[in-house]
Amino acid sequence: MLYDPDANLGKKLNISKMSQMALLHDLAESIVGDITPPADSGVSRAEKHDLEHKAMVTILATLSDKKKAEFRSLFEEYEAQVTEEAKFVKDCDRIEMCSQALEYENRENVDLTGFFTATRNKARFPQTIAWDEELFRSHELLKKGKKTENKKE
Repeated sequence: MLYDPDANLGKKLNISKMSQMALLHDLAESIVGDITPPADSGVSRAEKHDLEHKAMVTILATLSDKKKAEFRSLFEEYEAQVTEEAKFVKDCDRIEMCSQALEYENRENVDLTGFFTATRNKARFPQTIAWDEELFRSHELLKKGKKTENKKE
């Protein structure tokens, strides 16, 4: 987890906890897929939550009751978005989604502006705000470059 307290007004967060939250969230997505925002996917937030919850039940089924409870608690903490750790992990998830979108735009010459507008200005920490701004800036530069190339054709 690339968390830096000095870049985030001195907030000290539990990096181990955030790493586990991120892995649990991604494990659930490995079963249901990384569902895009409702406007793009047609999957409501409630449906997405239910699908990910069922996936988490499947993933945790093989664990001891103690570990099952521990990981379920972390997953639910992430989903509730109340703690600072959960919020930072969510910011990172959005950053990662935009980073992938930028890569696809660059490689496939497609416009994925919806991914950037869906997450724009939702980052909550100085560090993730800076990452979000850099990705958005890169996306905008890429779009301008494509428009210029299209005008020449």
